Amino acid sequence: MAILSLVQSSNGWLALHSTAPSKNADFSIFNLDGEGSGDPFGYGNNTWTEVQGVEEVEYDEDDTDTFWQARQAIIKSMLATNIDLSTIRAVC
Repeated sequence: MAILSLVQSSNGWLALHSTAPSKNADFSIFNLDGEGSGDPFGYGNNTWTEVQGVEEVEYDEDDTDTFWQARQAIIKSMLATNIDLSTIRAVC
């Protein structure tokens, strides 16, 4: 099992952090849309901090359906905590 949570980078954008290992690290970072390789080194030299008020969600790292369900739960939690979605910046 893995844990998916919402994090903010030192550059100010929001992402999904997973405790599931990527090919280059013992954790993964994904865009909020859930896409990408999960490789945190694709995002440069950032410091990640957990976003307070948004609960982390457990999922089965071997079952992609549970990843998407966890992502949806985090998005719903973001909306419930009134995170200003207009401040979300896309990763270039």
